[in-house]
Amino acid sequence: MSSKALRTSSVDYRIASFGLGTAGCRILSQLERNGVQLGKHHYASCTQSDFDLISSKNRITIKLPLGGKISHRFVRGAAHAHTQQIERALEGVDTIFLIAGLGGKVGSALAPMIAEMARERGVRCFSVVVMPFKFEKNKHFTAGVALKWIRRFSDGVIIVDNDEILERFPQAPLQESFELIDKSLALAVSRLFGLADNAQGASLDMDKLLQVVASDGYSVLGTSGPKSDTPAGAVKGALKCISKTVDPREAKKAIIFMAGDAKLSASDLTSAIGTIESILGSNLSSVDYGYSSGGMVSSALLLASGFPETKFDKYDPLGSILAGKEIDFYPESSIEIDLDKLENIE
Repeated sequence: MSSKALRTSSVDYRIASFGLGTAGCRILSQLERNGVQLGKHHYASCTQSDFDLISSKNRITIKLPLGGKISHRFVRGAAHAHTQQIERALEGVDTIFLIAGLGGKVGSALAPMIAEMARERGVRCFSVVVMPFKFEKNKHFTAGVALKWIRRFSDGVIIVDNDEILERFPQAPLQESFELIDKSLALAVSRLFGLADNAQGASLDMDKLLQVVASDGYSVLGTSGPKSDTPAGAVKGALKCISKTVDPREAKKAIIFMAGDAKLSASDLTSAIGTIESILGSNLSSVDYGYSSGGMVSSALLLASGFPETKFDKYDPLGSILAGKEIDFYPESSIEIDLDKLENIE
């Protein structure tokens, strides 16, 4: 088993990133404010207020009909009017990152669609998806279906469990909780790509990161929360977060990012890696790491990959019942047509 520090990538990736829906727009725009540039940033939403804090002009406003129930298939159907704009965003790039919340209509509708468009054009697609809360049961099935298709068309999928992030802020007002979740995820993704920390340390390497995420199965992101008493406690918190989503013994690769004060030591890193190896088990082939020191609190971000299934597979029960036997279960698209204006139909 190998363990090594990750370095900044020497590869000149041609990247574009997409923030889809409210959660995706908030997280990607927060990354932008953090100074993170994942190529050219693109945003798509049907809610105009999602663009309030966005400076980029690369916006896709999906117009939906007024009145009536707005379903995912109507959002996807309306998005077909913007395919040329999406195609232009894919021109000249070799890698895209999709950031989407699958609890909303836009993220779960557009992420599979854009991932498929990227696959058809030979563009690598890595998706960061935020799953709905467990109390949002009316959103589980659609999120489960979307996750399945995103996985099919993506080169790698990183799953974030909203419930695990929410547990970090149990007493915060509801609206403030959503904002804290988005900021926490933005910070986690910033550290994941090694682009947001100005403190002393070793940043993560894009090449190795994408190799880990591109391994078979899902990747799951676990965090220790905003505060931890010790580096060891931070690592255990991140491991606990992952263990609630997958069977940790099925992990094949892992990346740990440690953040701490100036006293963060080599012994702390060695202990963290040893803890990860003991919990994740014998299938684990490598643990890579990055770190930053000079901060105020200890925190840990753990990305583990290679999981064949997660607890979210149960969100789409038909997927397991009909596995390999579906006639056509691709997410539907619907468009609004004014039949009164159709003439001379033969």
